[in-house]
Amino acid sequence: MTHRDAKILFVQPDCSRIEEVTEQLMREGFEVTMLGHPGQALCQMYADPPDLVILGENLPALEGEAILRMIRAEPVFRQLPIILLLPPDADERVEMWAELQLSDFIAPPVSPREVCIRSRLCLLRSRLDLDANPLTRLPGNNTILKEIQRRLDTDSSFALAYLDIDSFKAFNDRYGFARGDDALRMTARIVLNAVVNLGPGSGFVGHVGGDDFILLLPIKQIELACEEIIANFDLIAPSLYDETDRRQGFLLLKDRQGRLCRFPLMALSIAVIPSEDRGFDHVGQLIARAAELKAAAKAEPGSVYLIDRRLRLDNALPDDQDASANFSAPSAILS
Repeated sequence: MTHRDAKILFVQPDCSRIEEVTEQLMREGFEVTMLGHPGQALCQMYADPPDLVILGENLPALEGEAILRMIRAEPVFRQLPIILLLPPDADERVEMWAELQLSDFIAPPVSPREVCIRSRLCLLRSRLDLDANPLTRLPGNNTILKEIQRRLDTDSSFALAYLDIDSFKAFNDRYGFARGDDALRMTARIVLNAVVNLGPGSGFVGHVGGDDFILLLPIKQIELACEEIIANFDLIAPSLYDETDRRQGFLLLKDRQGRLCRFPLMALSIAVIPSEDRGFDHVGQLIARAAELKAAAKAEPGSVYLIDRRLRLDNALPDDQDASANFSAPSAILS
């Protein structure tokens, strides 16, 4: 991605004050979205994830700090580059900016040319440092592993969900990479929306690569998230197929031996591993168990999530009660 493909979210209550800046950014190929209501910044970022955020010069100091804290509190946006345009009477609070990982700031008078240069430099540093997936812009493998290990090291109680799209390769072979990318972006948005709908908290979404995604949530929220993800995926995924294929309910393609085979429409397989009381010390142990459970989930027809039963999600469940009764279809619990 070059800077000409980059999306900038410009948070500025009075947009008329920075018209020259935004015009210069757009002339240089940036895609700029103006937001006049700072309180809506996070909603806008989830709806259309930017590559860079610029906080405008006429934001009150405390409001700018509140936006910074709000963005950095969301694991998905912790590494997003942010530039602050200082108002003329700004008190340069360097310690606070360092704490909130502000990427850069520009002192007045603000020059449109300087904003463009610093934006390009921030994006360059971000691409060098961040392993975000270029298609979905979700955190990639390195960030995922660090986030899981961080939670293990701090004894956080959480559940890991490992998501995989069944029959994605068949869809990709039938319709091509462009439509395959649409399916991946759709899945990323569905997973991210499920986390957003649960409200602010400790949710994390990462894109391992290909059709594999990772979701981290508090244990008590994971089942609700899985149900919402599957419901929305099963609702939207069929619309990605041509009408003939959608109506017949499968794709007819040749396998590697040249034989015609039926491939069902795409579905989701989700393996859920609670971290609590499981003796996981290293991220590799958690991922390995999730991979085992995901293989079992893929053996089930349709979209399904399987939960490792070695830790009950409801600690109040009586010992003599069948654990599977505590969960509704399409979930399952494996021993």
